[in-house]
Amino acid sequence: MVRVKVCGITNAKDAERAILYGCHALGFIFYANSPRAVTVETARAIVRDLPPLVETVGVFVDESEGRIRKTLEATGIQTVQLHGEEAPAFCARFEPRAIKAIRMQGGGWMERLDEYRVRGILLDGFVDPHESGVAGRKRWTLAREAASKRVVILAGGLTPSNVAEAIGLVHPYGVDVSRGVERNAGVKDWSKLKAFMEAVQGAA
Repeated sequence: MVRVKVCGITNAKDAERAILYGCHALGFIFYANSPRAVTVETARAIVRDLPPLVETVGVFVDESEGRIRKTLEATGIQTVQLHGEEAPAFCARFEPRAIKAIRMQGGGWMERLDEYRVRGILLDGFVDPHESGVAGRKRWTLAREAASKRVVILAGGLTPSNVAEAIGLVHPYGVDVSRGVERNAGVKDWSKLKAFMEAVQGAA
């Protein structure tokens, strides 16, 4: 089965429900400008009560190494997702528990994949809601090429209605969802979350 990360977790109830429905990883955003940002204290309280075998991921944007490490230590979060303009050498400092997010925008992003010696690449923004379906599928084709070279986690624009198609076209290692299963920013819609997990399981 394709692995699922539910990102933008801000409260314990949403975390519990995501796990109940079968997600593999929870993402906590430590970027102040995000409407889904979470404090260290809140993340620590949620992580502390999680059952075993659930992966936890801290999402950072152009943050200092020191602050990232302090946050991981304070919360017990296991994996780092670097979502800014972090250099390859910076990302390598967090191996073997690092994911680098790369936006599928503009030229040259495919060539950048080989620069990052990390365990996983998160392809972000591969679906633009303002694009036609044809344009979106073209990006999925590019994502599939990337997934043939690297461990790819697919993100950006995924919903219960399109995730099965995306998995069928791209064959990613994992998928990442946040806004696509929300009621409001930072608050999950449990019916959408359940439908998303069922769609992933059906695609498998």
